[in-house]
Amino acid sequence: MLKIGNIIDKKKGNYIYKFQRIDLGRHPITGKKICKDFYGKNKKELQEKVNNYISLINHQIDADSTETFGEFMFYWLKEVRFSNGLKNSSKERYIGLFENYIVNPEKFLTSKGKKINSLNKLFISNIPILKINTRCIQEYYNALFSSGVTSATILSINKLIKPCLKYAYTNNTLLKDYSVGLVIP
Repeated sequence: MLKIGNIIDKKKGNYIYKFQRIDLGRHPITGKKICKDFYGKNKKELQEKVNNYISLINHQIDADSTETFGEFMFYWLKEVRFSNGLKNSSKERYIGLFENYIVNPEKFLTSKGKKINSLNKLFISNIPILKINTRCIQEYYNALFSSGVTSATILSINKLIKPCLKYAYTNNTLLKDYSVGLVIP
């Protein structure tokens, strides 16, 4: 049972900020209290952070996860997708797409002589899995397309990303399936 503390004004130097602590219960083995502290510039920002955290917990999602999309996708490829008896040629193609377009797209695209636009949107693998959404993926697809990647290749990448996101949703890693609504440029 969650116990939400009061919002308190704290001061550090000339800066005043808001603070709130949530009591998450006790550790099942040690019996120690488990608390989570939140800070914000103002009351609205603080309440937004607390409500987002509580929403994730209510959906049984690990709100403290630091796993990135790239790490999750690598796990999904190795432990889930490849366990279904794929041919070696399919595995090699998936690994190639993953390494060249998701993990390190800048290195691959520059080696192919492609002009890179919107460089920061290409690094989808570095986004925390809890912050991934349809907009991130759509911007990633658009950045690939504007860098000269063909629609057919982006479709192949989508065939890799889409089941990964569905798996993340069905296993309570994401709040919803963000693969719905994506448009291949």
